[in-house]
Amino acid sequence: LSSLRILATTPPIDGPGGVLGAAGPDAVLSFQHGDLFSTKPTVVPVLSSMFFDIDDLPQLEADGILESVIIHEMGHALGFGSLWTQNELILPLGGVGLVQYTEGEYAIRGYGQDIGSPVASFVPLEQRGGGGTALAHWFDSPPFFNQVFTPAFTKEIMTGFACDLDP
Repeated sequence: LSSLRILATTPPIDGPGGVLGAAGPDAVLSFQHGDLFSTKPTVVPVLSSMFFDIDDLPQLEADGILESVIIHEMGHALGFGSLWTQNELILPLGGVGLVQYTEGEYAIRGYGQDIGSPVASFVPLEQRGGGGTALAHWFDSPPFFNQVFTPAFTKEIMTGFACDLDP
């Protein structure tokens, strides 16, 4: 399809703690599916940027999670969380209420396996945090509709808080 170039920099963001990094597409390519009846285009990144707070790097390395944070931001550079809206992958649950990830077949299947529910029809999104966290990460805190999360899901790389990453 296309190549993706990711530029990474380490500017000061907000001092130690707080925002560890950020990432997302700077330029995208939109293409139509091969399905004759589909009118929904797909947006993919061709150029993305990743930013890591220079003041947080020593602590991230000392905590053993620097690699996980880099991988997490690469996910955003690839479009996880950062292109869900443009690709119409998140919708209000049941047409109303909290916004949930509803269109990703593999994500929904994986979530269903993690919570032990083969009939899962959506993945809950993070509702907490600011604009860079809410609705751009998987929800990681039980309970959600009285479901118990397995340890595998709570350590998902695309959760919104570094304390949830598994080094």
